[in-house]
Amino acid sequence: MIADITWIDPILHFFKSVANSSVNIAFRYGAFAGIAWLLAYVIFYRRWKHRKVVQKLPPSSEIRREIFYSAVSVVIFAVVGVLTFIATKQGWTQIYVKRDAFPMWWFWGSIVCAIILHDTWFYWTHRMMHHKKLFRFFHRTHHLSHNPSPWAAYAFDPAEAVVQALILPLVAVVMPIHPAAFLIFMIWQITHNV
Repeated sequence: MIADITWIDPILHFFKSVANSSVNIAFRYGAFAGIAWLLAYVIFYRRWKHRKVVQKLPPSSEIRREIFYSAVSVVIFAVVGVLTFIATKQGWTQIYVKRDAFPMWWFWGSIVCAIILHDTWFYWTHRMMHHKKLFRFFHRTHHLSHNPSPWAAYAFDPAEAVVQALILPLVAVVMPIHPAAFLIFMIWQITHNV
């Protein structure tokens, strides 16, 4: 008799979804941070150098650390994204797929609302993480970049990455939003952060 292990299929599917989502997020992060690096530190470096607080190039060790912690954050963002997708499939969010479910003005309005909600979330959680009892556990890694590059956009402590990733389910639960509007919001978010 062969043991029934079909229970493992959803687990494997979850990890495959996290892997696929990680690649997708990493591609967006890499594309935007890479273009910003190319523009700011290669093509226009001499022209823009005087605008930087620290005018020298960031050390390679700092860039490697930023990329490493950003990669960890990407996986955390993917896990939260997949869990948000599962919650949507269960009907626990307000994500809608039929374009005519809400007026077209709400499609664009939901993007603006998501941006405002994200800025509010980021501001207050960022302030919270600067509390002396929380800083070491949540935010220290981000402040190790004394000459931050575009690669520092996602260079969070894992705990901070979880807090920042929670904006995804928060937006999905508190307001109706179409997946395309969500994607536009996420593209705005990485562009703004880089």
